[in-house]
Amino acid sequence: MEARHRAPGDGEMFLRGVASLALFPGRAIRFGVRVARDLPGVGQALAPFASALGYGRLPWPLGPRKSEQVDAPAIPQTPAPRTSFNRSITPHRRFAFASFPLADAKRVRKAFGVTLNDVVMAMTSGALRRYLADRGELPDEPLIAMVPVSVRSETEKATYSNRVTAVLADLATDVEDPAKRIRRIHDAMRSAKQMQEAVPATLLQDFTQFATPALAAQAARIAARAKIADRMNPPFNVVISNVPGPREPLYCAGAQMRTYYPVSAVAEGQGLNVTVQSYLDSLDFGLIACRELVPEIWKIVHFLGEALEELVKLSQVEGARGA
Repeated sequence: MEARHRAPGDGEMFLRGVASLALFPGRAIRFGVRVARDLPGVGQALAPFASALGYGRLPWPLGPRKSEQVDAPAIPQTPAPRTSFNRSITPHRRFAFASFPLADAKRVRKAFGVTLNDVVMAMTSGALRRYLADRGELPDEPLIAMVPVSVRSETEKATYSNRVTAVLADLATDVEDPAKRIRRIHDAMRSAKQMQEAVPATLLQDFTQFATPALAAQAARIAARAKIADRMNPPFNVVISNVPGPREPLYCAGAQMRTYYPVSAVAEGQGLNVTVQSYLDSLDFGLIACRELVPEIWKIVHFLGEALEELVKLSQVEGARGA
C-alpha cells in the first residue's frame, strides 16, 4: 500500500529554508561580497534618511562626490495618508474598465515634456483627488503610489520573463492645478527611479534567496487576521501599473481583439489597483477594487476621462507658449 505524504507545517518549512541556506555557504559569501562592492552606490540614496535622523554623514564611504553636500534623489516627504480604500479587504471584488485615445496622452506628454507613464499617473491622481473630494475624504497629504518598474537589461528584452521592482512616488493629490500636479509627478518619478538605480537590480533579487517564504506568508496571514491595516497608515495608497502593449492587432480564431483590459489584484490594506495596457491606438484601463472599500468604482473611471480632457486642454496652452 502506497504511503501517504504529510504536508509540512509552517515551522517545518521555516527550518527547511534555514537548513538549505547552510548547504550553500558559497552563495552567502558571494552575496556578501556583492553587497560590500555595491554599498558606495547605496550610500547616496540613504543619505537623506541619515540626515533626517540627525546622523549627518554615514559611517561608510559614499563613493566619489564633488562636494560634502550629497545631491541625493528626493523621496516622498510625507507618509502615505489613510483613505477609505486603505483598510482590511473583504473577499468581494468590483471591476471597471475604459479605453482612452493614446494620441491624447501623447499630446499631453509632448506638451509638458514628461513620459507617458507620468500622464497615466496624472490621470489617476486627478481621478482619485476628485473621487475623495466628492466623498469629503481628500487628505491634506498627497497620496503615494507604488509603481512597478521593469529592471530587465538590454540583453533580456527579447526573453519571456519578468524582472520587476517597485518605486514609491508622490501623486501630488494635494495640488489643485493639474499642470503643477503633472510636473510634480514627473519630478517624483524621476527621483524614485534614480534611487532605484542606486542599487543594482540583481542585488535586490539576491535578497530573496535568503528570505523565508513560509514565514512571510504566515506573517501576512496574522496581519490580515489582526486587521493591522485598519490601525496604521499604509506604506502606499494605490498600485499604478502601466504596461506597453502591442501596436499591431491580435487575433483569436480569426476574430480581432478590440481591447486589452488588464485585471490585476488587491492586497490587504490596498483595496484599489489601477493597471493600464496600451494596445493599438488606445490606453486600456482596468480597475480592480474591494467592493466594500470602493463602492463607486465606475465614478473613478469617469473621473479618469475628465482628468485626461483637462490635461489635453492645458496641453494646447502649453503648446501655444512653446510655439
